[in-house]
Amino acid sequence: MLNDLKVLIQSNELEKAHLLATDLLEKHPHHPELNLLIASIYDGQGDERAAIPFYEHAIKHGLEGNKRTEAFIQLGSSYRCVGKYKEAENVLTQGLKHILIMQH
Repeated sequence: MLNDLKVLIQSNELEKAHLLATDLLEKHPHHPELNLLIASIYDGQGDERAAIPFYEHAIKHGLEGNKRTEAFIQLGSSYRCVGKYKEAENVLTQGLKHILIMQH
């Protein structure tokens, strides 16, 4: 399911990736990794504002391990890009706590 989407993203075929992701999202709206991939598509297109809810959704719905860490970092970066500095600080602090917990 996600492999084709990952290949499109890695090939920088973001329009095709967006179409496939939209179709997959209708079938799997709470899939955490799918939401992370959709957020990265929006980020790749320079639309951080659109990426934010997908990062939030991925974290909320059980994204784990390194992908969760990636989501915290990217969400914090997206918040910063849209001028939400306090939100960026908060989410990056959460991400740091997550990393520290993973290391123990």
